[in-house]
Amino acid sequence: NGALFQRREAIKGRSFPAWFRAQGYTTVSVGKVSHHPGGRGGADWNDAAQPEMPGAWTRHLLPAGPWKHPRGAMHGLANGEIRGNAKGMDLFQSFDGPD
Repeated sequence: NGALFQRREAIKGRSFPAWFRAQGYTTVSVGKVSHHPGGRGGADWNDAAQPEMPGAWTRHLLPAGPWKHPRGAMHGLANGEIRGNAKGMDLFQSFDGPD
């Protein structure tokens, strides 16, 4: 994922949301719009100082729920479990709840 943040510096021109923001619109990223959920980098993908798309979003919203942060919400594992070492995790997960 380091290449993603290196590439953003090399891209010339504005992204679609950055163009709208420059025209005075409020732009809001909700959920997984770019690569990382929430559109940020850092250890848990929630560092405002490391945007994936600089200048694009007025606000970022990522309701991570029981997963606590965007990195945890990325895989949406059952019962709020956050992906870790695969050897210590169940092979199959499900949640008994309404469809």
